[in-house]
Amino acid sequence: MSKGVISTHVYMMPFAWELKNRHGRGTLKQHKQMDHPSLSGLESWKIRTFYIEDESTYNEYVYFYKPAIQMLYQIGNQKLVRIYEKMGLDEKSTLTLTVEQKEYVLKLKNIELRLYKSGIGILTLHCENHEVKAPEGIMAINSMSKSVYPYLLPLQAAHKDLFPEKIVVRLNDREKIIETFSEDYKEKPLCMTSMMRQLFGDNFVFEYKFLKQDKIFVEPLLGNRMFVLCVYNNAEFLKQIKNQEISKRFLNSFILFSRREKLREGESYLDLPKVVYGMSRFSLVCITSSAKETKLYNHIVLLALAQKASLLHFGNQIARIAELPKVQLVQAIEDLYEVYIQFISQMHFNEVTVDVQGSYIYNELLRQLMIEKEIKELDFEMQEMHEYAALIDQAQSKGKMDFLTIIGTALVIPTFVTGFFGMNILEEKFMDWWRHKEIILWFNSYALLPVTVVLLVYSMWNRKSRKSRVIQNILLVISLISIYILIKWGCGLD
Repeated sequence: MSKGVISTHVYMMPFAWELKNRHGRGTLKQHKQMDHPSLSGLESWKIRTFYIEDESTYNEYVYFYKPAIQMLYQIGNQKLVRIYEKMGLDEKSTLTLTVEQKEYVLKLKNIELRLYKSGIGILTLHCENHEVKAPEGIMAINSMSKSVYPYLLPLQAAHKDLFPEKIVVRLNDREKIIETFSEDYKEKPLCMTSMMRQLFGDNFVFEYKFLKQDKIFVEPLLGNRMFVLCVYNNAEFLKQIKNQEISKRFLNSFILFSRREKLREGESYLDLPKVVYGMSRFSLVCITSSAKETKLYNHIVLLALAQKASLLHFGNQIARIAELPKVQLVQAIEDLYEVYIQFISQMHFNEVTVDVQGSYIYNELLRQLMIEKEIKELDFEMQEMHEYAALIDQAQSKGKMDFLTIIGTALVIPTFVTGFFGMNILEEKFMDWWRHKEIILWFNSYALLPVTVVLLVYSMWNRKSRKSRVIQNILLVISLISIYILIKWGCGLD
């Protein structure tokens, strides 16, 4: 915490990202697109590469185990994550919220964008509060996390439960984003607010039908919510919590920044001597007496949230892949399985740090986000899909072998005729066969007719469909014409 900061608020919005693919949706190719030109020149964003510059960055770096470091920092040419920083912010950058007709002004320190090779990303807003001291005000500020899009209409009903009435993001003297939630959300449900779309910038689109070659499609993964990290420095409030002078109902509302929601069974507090942590699916709130005793585990939350977002994204992909035609299904499942294996080996960790308190926070977040449970369920779904793909592949291979067998059977008669009469039959006439009627009649009788008849019989065994019926009719017509020619003009051999 910086000097004079009462509270810090970090809002994280996980999303799925996708580039234009000529094969359409349902194909996971992001792990092969991390070097795509569209990701290198994002307007108003600059790539941020991590360097150890001083003791502070060194301590931050070595806090984590090596596998987790690759997810947190863009170092050299590693392609697991791309990290961007919003350009144009200055000392006067602010985020102003109006909640229940009260205005709260935060200092906007940084806006960060992360794109992971698993097909997910995280947009992060880092803010500081230098003015508001009351717990009710902290609750109102945290309600900014509900503003991806309205979760309830009419808006008046949402405003009664700390949904912001207005948000103003001042990037610099020239750029200001104003959100009053005045769009007709009934026409575009689940579409992000204008403020969120403007924060991403012109390189991003938010409806798949508008996706072009040089654009990136973005889709939120936590519904209307952002995950919020809040560190609140208030010794008196912490003392009241320790002495149980704060009602459980108010404390729950403070953790969830909602008067209507209640803590679910399993959502918990971590009560330590100089700090209390409250954790839920969408928040990690730290109430402390001294900034010196505080550790903001924003990197730990990033690790857990990236895993949760990846699992949600895989679930969406499975649902989308299941609707693909069989000719595309096997390849799509193979692509998904490849990315899933990379996720398990590179992005999923049971431990990330040797620090006891940090390890506890991380494991508790995994439990709140139900990571292990969802991985087990996804393992089962992936196994089922893998077996289904194997069955389809096996059936396609069998179909090809059957087809080759049928072709071989159909060519038995021409082979027999050639073997019986010898290879020299009509040899002199074959060089200019189009001039000799008997060559055409021989081909019709001993090659075309047996092949079409065998194929016709084989096609009748197959599953009836419009395509198979069309093929059967064509083969039947060819066979009848061939029989007519055979009866009227003979086989070409005297």
